[in-house]
Amino acid sequence: MRKSSPKAFTLIELFLTVTILSVGIILILKSYLSLANALNLAENKIEAVIYLDKQMDILRLEGMSTDIAQTSLEPEVTLNNKVFAVASEIQSVYQQAEGEEEEELEAIKQVNLIISWSQGARLREEKLISYIANDEK
Repeated sequence: MRKSSPKAFTLIELFLTVTILSVGIILILKSYLSLANALNLAENKIEAVIYLDKQMDILRLEGMSTDIAQTSLEPEVTLNNKVFAVASEIQSVYQQAEGEEEEELEAIKQVNLIISWSQGARLREEKLISYIANDEK
């Protein structure tokens, strides 16, 4: 009869070791993929916000000399090889004093800039809202 050596591993011990290592590697890979997706989303959000901020600055400069309702943005823009859809909404601002009717403030407009893009199966969107005053009345 053979005696088993205390230095040797049994087949069950090897099987359990490989199983535990496999589960650990799968969890590490899954967290790496989640981290990569989060990083990609953060990069897209940063690019979108920077673009919206630049466009809002342009509208602020134009708003001081022209009618901002007539300015237009490109409907699509490509940033870092990703296509973003851009939309703008320009709304009137109203003021209401106590006991009086609402009246439109013609010199001030609310400008909403919206940028959206697809990230995987989801549609992502960022919005920037500002009030812009026209010098011309």
